[in-house]
Amino acid sequence: MTASLAAIAAEWMVFLGVLVYVFDRNGSTATGLASIALLVPYTLAGSLTGSLVTRFHPQAVRLGGLAVQGAGYAIGASAALAALPAPFVVLPAAAASAAVTTLRPSAARVLPGIVRNSR
Repeated sequence: MTASLAAIAAEWMVFLGVLVYVFDRNGSTATGLASIALLVPYTLAGSLTGSLVTRFHPQAVRLGGLAVQGAGYAIGASAALAALPAPFVVLPAAAASAAVTTLRPSAARVLPGIVRNSR
């Protein structure tokens, strides 16, 4: 439970951090566009990840999602530290945001097997 809350808080911190970075560098219009750029991949990927979990092994989908998340966060943070233009921060964060949607469906498929095997 605590890990799940920490993960959700971290997602929101990244989202807000990217928007603050964009606002600081480019103003309010760019911040609005950045928020759309962060939310659209998340929304589109959400409808696709359920089918990925049923088509492929759920643990592989989860691992792939975590890898994309890690890479996106690392690339976005590196771009922000290097003071690169906003798209270099927003696009990796958007990819990581889309990858977040793999976690719940894959957990829903894997968890019953874990509980069954623990008894």
